[in-house]
Amino acid sequence: MKFAPTINLNGRTFTPHSWQWIFGFALGGCKWAIEIASTEEFKKQIRDDLEETRKRDIHQMIEYYESEITRLKETL
Repeated sequence: MKFAPTINLNGRTFTPHSWQWIFGFALGGCKWAIEIASTEEFKKQIRDDLEETRKRDIHQMIEYYESEITRLKETL
């Protein structure tokens, strides 16, 4: 069983990663979350996730532009 609470952002459902929940509670002033968010392990988790997201976004852009190139070539 998996428990994954979601939020709605501009009409889109989004499931935050665990570190995002902790970060949100830390911003809200929760002591336990501030303590966790202050660790190097937590900061590394954020950096790693942001890097993975950046790479995924780049791959998606490459796929999109490759398909656009193919589509445009077909119009020649």
